[in-house]
Amino acid sequence: MVLLRPFFGFSALWMFLACLAGSGFLVAQSPAPQPGSSVHNDALPVYIEEFFLSEAVRSEERGELQATVDSRFFRGQGSAYDGKAADLTLEYGITRRLQASLEMPYGIGATPFSETPVSWSVVSPGVLYQFILSNHPFALSAAFNASIPVNDRAEASYEPELMIAKGFGKLQIHTSLAPEFSEDESSLAYNVAAVRPLSRHWIPTLEFNGARSGGGNSLYLTPGLYTHLPHRLEVGAAIPAGLGGRSNPAGFIFKMTWEVGGDDD
Repeated sequence: MVLLRPFFGFSALWMFLACLAGSGFLVAQSPAPQPGSSVHNDALPVYIEEFFLSEAVRSEERGELQATVDSRFFRGQGSAYDGKAADLTLEYGITRRLQASLEMPYGIGATPFSETPVSWSVVSPGVLYQFILSNHPFALSAAFNASIPVNDRAEASYEPELMIAKGFGKLQIHTSLAPEFSEDESSLAYNVAAVRPLSRHWIPTLEFNGARSGGGNSLYLTPGLYTHLPHRLEVGAAIPAGLGGRSNPAGFIFKMTWEVGGDDD
């Protein structure tokens, strides 16, 4: 089965982790929350709401609604991310651990190898449950998302996802593994993301993003930067750089989130 084959991308993933381990940021101490972050007991501080291509190991607070708008541009090499796309995602905290979501992607342009949808052709409801909120031994979440066609230009698929995160001082590392299954083809996304705030308003991120679809790998190193604005707004941009396989030399991602409600209100 194609999803069980060893990937070249895993070698790059381990090299990425080794670089993080030697960066000098891995200091064994309790996480130090930044002003404005929400912490429950020993839960990981929330420095940012979303990564750019990876998934953060967290659920929305009970009664909290988060809206995320993003746009991305990739061009050229048959990557799983090829094309131009915009996306609206709504996430709502049902309990402290359980959240529901609805994603509505809109593909502006794509190639035959891309997973970018054609125009508005699918909606993706999902649920996420955070099994371990604490940083000890690690934070753990699982999610399940389905893509439901709204016309004949797409097909149904489903995607289970496992997410693990660990904090080392102010540095957090989030990992995720998400196979996607459809009638015609299966794919696999695997990500490692790091975040470490420089200040309350400037939070850099670094991601390793791998995806296998159509018999080829897409591998990216994605540096990004977020800033916090008033009224619980968060804005960021990233420039993914291709590492090989079916990867574009570079892309661009813009992301904005807005939150209302929640236990802290």
